[in-house]
Amino acid sequence: NAKRLGVKAYGGETVPAGATLIRQRGTSVLPGVNVGIGTADTLCALTAGVVKFETIRRGLRNRKRINITA
Repeated sequence: NAKRLGVKAYGGETVPAGATLIRQRGTSVLPGVNVGIGTADTLCALTAGVVKFETIRRGLRNRKRINITA
């Protein structure tokens, strides 16, 4: 059965508070500012705003982080 994983809100989109941003298994994308992490590592918006992705250096590899800006 399909689990419907992936990005639900892309960079530059305006989202309301509580919106699901990414459904994932494991933390391939980390939560940033105004982003919460739920069960099954789902990332959701804590406040309304604009989605912004950024790349960060975490240990020896690059990771993505998602933020919500006002």
